[in-house]
Amino acid sequence: MKRSTKVLIVIGIVLLVFALACGGYLLYQYITLSSAANAIKDVKSNVESTTTATLPSAVEKELKSKDYDNDDDDLSSYSYFDSESEYNHVAVDPMKRRIDFASLKRINPDVYAWIYIPNTQIDYYIMQEPTSDSHKYLWSDIYGNYSSTGSLLTYTASDNVEDAHRVIYGHHLMGYPAMFTELVNYKSESYTHSHPYVYMYYEDRVERWKVWAPQNVLASDGVYTMPYILGSDDYSSLLTNLHGNAPMTYAAKPDENTRTLVLSTCDSPYRIDDGRYVVCCVPDVAYYYDRHELVSMRSDKNESSRNSNS
Repeated sequence: MKRSTKVLIVIGIVLLVFALACGGYLLYQYITLSSAANAIKDVKSNVESTTTATLPSAVEKELKSKDYDNDDDDLSSYSYFDSESEYNHVAVDPMKRRIDFASLKRINPDVYAWIYIPNTQIDYYIMQEPTSDSHKYLWSDIYGNYSSTGSLLTYTASDNVEDAHRVIYGHHLMGYPAMFTELVNYKSESYTHSHPYVYMYYEDRVERWKVWAPQNVLASDGVYTMPYILGSDDYSSLLTNLHGNAPMTYAAKPDENTRTLVLSTCDSPYRIDDGRYVVCCVPDVAYYYDRHELVSMRSDKNESSRNSNS
């Protein structure tokens, strides 16, 4: 057998082994991601309240009046899932939705909250890490089992001081729209306008947050410092930096007495090892279920605003 023929055979075998390895890896990823998705689906089916919160007509009217004006866009249309949507749909106005936290807590008392962004796959429980340096739920689900998607999670400050800004972390799964993969879509101005609100659910209330300043950051960025004290100069500087560094802002810069919400995921195309993408949000309104009370979470300063910082 000629030497060239042997070389071709060896190359062919190597390519075949490589192809089989890649195929096996992709199959493994598909199986593990499907398993994780099914586990999350099971949780959702068990904790979605069978009754929705009741909003008195006066409250509904007030809620509508508090919508941010956004040119000619009808923001009310973003509050619902179409029944034919490709996404996990919620059949009611998100402000009327109620999560069964008693059932969630029975599964795992470390559940912190629930997050939902209409017309996305982001509709998940959020786990509370016990300390600022623990990573229990980075690759675990609500049951404590290994999960290839991990869980959305947040950290507790080491001295148990309440942070002026809450950071929620989630994985960016390349090619699979789960966890916080879709956050990077906020790089698009049109996408941000069509997905302006983030809903946070707690046992006694639902909070609506307005997307304010999406942007790329590094893992070493000050946004990940814990804790920031409400009203402090450090917190004021953080807000100024976030507002100034965002390519586009969609609300006025909050002051140092306003709490903020930050959604964070990895963004390898920005920086392979330590690239991150954050969607920073300002408070809008909260509805307390049992009190039937709609409360404004924002100051007059945080009215709708759009500014290009480029």
